[in-house]
Amino acid sequence: MRNLMLTIVLLTLAGTVQAKSWMGTTPGITTRTQVINNFGKATKVFSKGGKLSDGLNYQGDEAIKGALGTNFYFDKYEVLSHIDVFPAKEISFKEILNIFGKDFKKMQTKKGHILLHYAVDGMVVFFDKSGNKVHSFKFMKGVEKKKTIEKEPSKKKKKKRNDPEADDEEATDEEATEDSAEDIETESIME
Repeated sequence: MRNLMLTIVLLTLAGTVQAKSWMGTTPGITTRTQVINNFGKATKVFSKGGKLSDGLNYQGDEAIKGALGTNFYFDKYEVLSHIDVFPAKEISFKEILNIFGKDFKKMQTKKGHILLHYAVDGMVVFFDKSGNKVHSFKFMKGVEKKKTIEKEPSKKKKKKRNDPEADDEEATDEEATEDSAEDIETESIME
């Protein structure tokens, strides 16, 4: 019974949903050719290597309306993987909450920037170090909302105050949060 419940939980957490679109482009759907057809020739083409093919950067005279700069990243099949957008207009933390709501996970990068991860929508909002002004947005594939599933009570041993295992678990949790924030950081290739 316990294995069945664990399997159900894992299956419900594994799916993804369509990403939030930005200016008619959607990660996981839009192709490189479609981005070029929509926005014209990029300011520059850049290479990230690894799983991503060359990306496209739009800034300056080629900047997309509402943005100082935009980076489009594509997978090896030239399908849009994610988008980094650096807004032209100043946007406050309060405005983000009013527009997108409060269904996010708040994290902090190693560089001290606050971010709000709207996992279901496939969007991350990065703030400057003050935490009051939006620095950039990242649009990527969203994940399915976790479903509440009743689970059996766990039989964990209680941790003692000076238990070294407890300290290790706390460090692991902190590292996981930092790694998650690090994985979704935006990269600025604007001049």
